[in-house]
Amino acid sequence: MQRIGIVAKRGERRAADAADRLASWLSERGIEVFVEPGRGHTPAVEIDESQLADQVDLVVVLGGDGTLLAVARLVATRGVPIFPVNLGHLGFLCNSDYEDLVPHMERILAGEYRTVDRLLLRGEIHREGERIDGPFWALNDFVVHIGAVARTVTLRVLIDDFEAIPGLRADGLIISSPTGSTAYNLSAGGPILTPTMQAMILAPMLPLSLSQRPLVVDGESRIEVEYLGDLDQAFVTLDGQERKPLVPGDRLRVRRANQPVSLIHVNDRTFYQVLRRKMGWAVKPGSRDS
Repeated sequence: MQRIGIVAKRGERRAADAADRLASWLSERGIEVFVEPGRGHTPAVEIDESQLADQVDLVVVLGGDGTLLAVARLVATRGVPIFPVNLGHLGFLCNSDYEDLVPHMERILAGEYRTVDRLLLRGEIHREGERIDGPFWALNDFVVHIGAVARTVTLRVLIDDFEAIPGLRADGLIISSPTGSTAYNLSAGGPILTPTMQAMILAPMLPLSLSQRPLVVDGESRIEVEYLGDLDQAFVTLDGQERKPLVPGDRLRVRRANQPVSLIHVNDRTFYQVLRRKMGWAVKPGSRDS
């Protein structure tokens, strides 16, 4: 890897310091470093984030899961691997920690790492048979909702062109990837999936009918959600960070993207170790958690 991009969490001093440190360390080893404009990292080439994926062999993300989600959408279709480094609380997605940044980068440059592919969601919005927005991507989830407090939305859900749910009345609907199963889906009572699975979850948010339960579907399924229109406007939110408007009759079409998101791992920490720590699952008395 000779060209590496660095994206640091905005407004986080520790992330900025880590980016400066890493940029200098990489440059000393003959690696060309790219950063976002205005970061002031030296030595490094400033480049607009929309062009980052076209210029680099790897993107190092310094921050947390939220920063990683934004970068994943940025490089979604380019096949550029991401090395996520956690600078705060233990996240589900960031497999490396700040203290291990330089040793882990040494291993990456030596080729001592593994790549884990995560299913990426691809969405489009259609109106009267025509695509009006998209494609857009989400590593965690798409959420269809009204956006107002205590207001329900009515949705029609098709799976592989079959009308699976003619009229879902709920606070919203979460369409989640396995990676996103530990995010909003979990708070809605959805299942936790191993993140490398090829599957998607449909999880209603506070449905009015108790018969409406979370549903796991095949990763190759085509999902279509039609907004039936309780109010003049609803929304689709991407990874909790971007929002797209819907009007009555609009249809959100979701399927697996052709290109997965590739995350680089250099330690032996497993998903289940992270899960146990994040969920606070009990361990045997007298034993140490790890």
